[in-house]
Amino acid sequence: MPNIHEEVTNPARTSLRLFRVGDFLERILRSWGAKQIHRLGRELTGTLYLPMERMALLTGTLRGFLVLRGSLEFSAWLRQLHDETPLGRCSEAEVFEELVALLGLSLTHSFWNPDSFEVGPIHPFVSIPSDWPSGEPQFSCSMLVEEHPVEMRLWLESAAGEGD
Repeated sequence: MPNIHEEVTNPARTSLRLFRVGDFLERILRSWGAKQIHRLGRELTGTLYLPMERMALLTGTLRGFLVLRGSLEFSAWLRQLHDETPLGRCSEAEVFEELVALLGLSLTHSFWNPDSFEVGPIHPFVSIPSDWPSGEPQFSCSMLVEEHPVEMRLWLESAAGEGD
């Protein structure tokens, strides 16, 4: 049985120092009000229907592709968390996209280098598994957030700090 805190990291595809991408997502979700988060470890199967799926192209210091997937119930739950905030005026899809953008920014900040730090625009867009980059992602994780399945995958082209 896999460790529930296990994440998949494919170090053969990158020279980046290893880090736990799920920690970034969990930290954001907890700051947004999630109380029950259960790490599942490896990514969910590609055939599992998770209709709320967004991909973001990461540019700047961190270059690659970020995919976040969840159920429609998860996006409704996210939206409900923000009823009394400015995000409460946004649709469920827009709140989910805000989560993707915040996650992309958080990942980029993990590679912060004061001499070469750059963040490109993060514009999440609708995707499906056939849109993903070929090959296995360098980092992936899945979790149940308040009983809603969520999956994150990250393919990196390069990042500041490679070879460190």
